[in-house]
Amino acid sequence: MFGGAAGKDYHEDTIIRRRESFKRGASMHRPLKITHRSGIDQGAEIVQHANSPTCPRGMLEINPVFGCQFRCAYCGIYALERDYFDEVIVYDDYPAYLDDWLRTNRDTLRDHYFYFSAKTDCFQPALLETGLTLAILETLRKHDARYFLVTKAGLPPRDIRDAMIEAKDINQVIISATMPDEDLRQKLEPDAAPM
Repeated sequence: MFGGAAGKDYHEDTIIRRRESFKRGASMHRPLKITHRSGIDQGAEIVQHANSPTCPRGMLEINPVFGCQFRCAYCGIYALERDYFDEVIVYDDYPAYLDDWLRTNRDTLRDHYFYFSAKTDCFQPALLETGLTLAILETLRKHDARYFLVTKAGLPPRDIRDAMIEAKDINQVIISATMPDEDLRQKLEPDAAPM
């Protein structure tokens, strides 16, 4: 996605910005402010995923939260959104919003694949504890909407696993493992699941 010299500069800039914010007093392990909102902000709307040679056409993003509790040092979103690790905003009405969107667009669902969640991790605690992840997976299944998700949160709770198994014909799930070097993991992925 960010290949060559430009990609290297982009990621180095992201890591430098994170280091500078920590020098100003930010801490990777400080508690985040979790805010719950009703309604959907513009940033949470279902949108076309940025096309790249590695992403299929017709990819739509599902982003039920702004912010991420994992705070990875190399996060590309943080480079664009300075307050991305200061507060996690959870859109409590997202399952109803998604249900309405899927019902309204049911004639074109076969043309789309949903990326849950392109700008954060769909298994972060703020989404699991509120039941939003499960509700979104159930909504996608109800409409037979194809989706994939990528997580570094480790193995999800049993109810989530059951929902994904039930929808195995319409989903793809990628669970990444972090690095085996714990010291390096603490620096790069401080709040992601350990190996």
